[in-house]
Amino acid sequence: MTRTLVYFPEVAIQMNIEIVEHHPELAKLLSKYPHRPLEIKLATIAAYCKVAVDGDFREKDLESLFEMLLKKLKDKSTIIVTS
Repeated sequence: MTRTLVYFPEVAIQMNIEIVEHHPELAKLLSKYPHRPLEIKLATIAAYCKVAVDGDFREKDLESLFEMLLKKLKDKSTIIVTS
């Protein structure tokens, strides 16, 4: 029996870490439905980041989307302190 391993790009892993460590409300929302397809999970993350997503994405396009969403998530978790 042959097994095929599918790896996620590093940016997808970093996005997951960002969600778990800094966005508990999004993590809770995603955990409610663990068997959702990747497309639905990405749409949920995009909606949380206030990013409109429409259309079909190829593998390269998905990686660009991951990068954009990771940046948005990091921006949302940054606290700016002024005096």
